[in-house]
Amino acid sequence: MPGVLSKGASSPEAPATSRASLFALFSRFCPDRTRKRLFLAFSSLIVCSSCNLATPTLLGIAIDAASSSPRSSSLSSSLSPSFSASAGAGCAPATGLFAGVGSVLSGVWTVLGQVLCGGGKEALKSQPPKVLFTLIACVVCLGAFSSFLRTYQLETAEHEMRMEVRRQLFRTLLYMPPSLFLCRSPGHLLPLFTEDTEALVSALTQTQAQALRYTSSVVGGSSLLLLISPRVTVLALLLLPLAGCSAMLLAKRLRRLRSIREKEMQECTAFLSDRLFHVKTVYIHQEQEQELFRLQKRQDEALEAAKAAAVANGCFFGGLSFSINATVLALLTYGTTLVKQGV
Repeated sequence: MPGVLSKGASSPEAPATSRASLFALFSRFCPDRTRKRLFLAFSSLIVCSSCNLATPTLLGIAIDAASSSPRSSSLSSSLSPSFSASAGAGCAPATGLFAGVGSVLSGVWTVLGQVLCGGGKEALKSQPPKVLFTLIACVVCLGAFSSFLRTYQLETAEHEMRMEVRRQLFRTLLYMPPSLFLCRSPGHLLPLFTEDTEALVSALTQTQAQALRYTSSVVGGSSLLLLISPRVTVLALLLLPLAGCSAMLLAKRLRRLRSIREKEMQECTAFLSDRLFHVKTVYIHQEQEQELFRLQKRQDEALEAAKAAAVANGCFFGGLSFSINATVLALLTYGTTLVKQGV
């Protein structure tokens, strides 16, 4: 008896969009606990990327502040006056140490408050070097902890999702009619629990994490370039698309040549398979040398295709290296010109 669709159900022939299918799979195989882990992992990823982008910027500002500060400024100058007055007392070193650490931490909080209130780079440049280096140490520690939290939560969520997918898949197979297993052996169903499950879980976890990482890097890098110099940013935005378009064209040609190479290799393999299945016929007609000649001809064609693909591959990586180095050199040259002009 054929099944009857409910009134609210859609037609089975209606194709669902990939976005809707992915969201439906995510909603089904990702329980609430795993969703919380993924949210925490993605949040930690954004924090880690921000720390990685902020560290070199803060380090450059701190080095500039240290080079422009007077030579006599040291850590002892930042300590409280009570430390200088009670230097001879036994508890003075400990008291001065705590006072110095407290003043540095207070300076760090002051810097954070000024930056959050819109102070920007000027608020950072006005701080003493020890406060900036302490801030850099805090940012590095925060980035390391965020990286640990991201890795732990993402891998745990991935394992939980993998277990959920296998559990639901196994439950579905258990309730299937026995006639299904007459046409399919267990060996044909095992890839559902291995390759297919891994592909689904990777698409829902690792692929999303990589997309978020690349997006945060692009947005953060562009923001830092705008903060450092808008003119250099404009030059980078003009040069990088040219390099990217060239790389895309070379990559497209490389894929086409690789497909030709694979096709030639498949033809050689098919020729070998056919002749091995008919080796008795070849022996009866004594055409061994002719078959060797035909194989050599096909292998020569495959070799030419492989050489063309190798040349395209070398041009791709060589052009990519040249474009990256040329872009960096152009940015450094233009930035040096702006620095000399006092811009």
